[in-house]
Amino acid sequence: MISHNRPFLPAYHRRMVFHSSTARGRLQHERKALRQDREWIQNPQNPGGFSAKPRNNTDGTQDLFRWECVIPGKPGTIWEEGRIPLVLTFTEDYAQDPPEAMFKPLPDGSTLFHPNVYADGAVCLDLLKKRSDGGRWVPAHTIKTILIALQTFLDQPNNDDAAQDNAHRVYARDRKEYERRVRAQMEQLKI
Repeated sequence: MISHNRPFLPAYHRRMVFHSSTARGRLQHERKALRQDREWIQNPQNPGGFSAKPRNNTDGTQDLFRWECVIPGKPGTIWEEGRIPLVLTFTEDYAQDPPEAMFKPLPDGSTLFHPNVYADGAVCLDLLKKRSDGGRWVPAHTIKTILIALQTFLDQPNNDDAAQDNAHRVYARDRKEYERRVRAQMEQLKI
């Protein structure tokens, strides 16, 4: 018998209901879904794709709460030549709470040159802030939607919410210089 009292859930969310009771279960489910998404994730047939996997611990086990990720630069943008590495760190309260996203230092030790990236690499993005903190996080977001949003975020800075003064100033006053600096950094992160 079909119950008409249940709220409608999209197919993706129906598959997640059982696993969503814990962050670990949710992350295991997302890992499995990402591994099956061959068109999106980096693999021999798609070397320029996204990469997202749990970090390996020294004992060989996987740390489901720290993910090593790579975002390909969006085609047709100043970022397109790069593969930008970052770490997503989750808490036991995921997916009620968003993960923390931090871009890794570039090979030369510098921080990603972007108005909304702090000096330590932390990302300043409403999508990754709790609603109670004025953000737009909702538990329906996944690792995949976060990485896609970050790919777009790179090319669409929010100059009203600066995290890096120099990048903010250059972006606002000299767009060609900003683009030159980003392209120079992407040379270090070439595909």
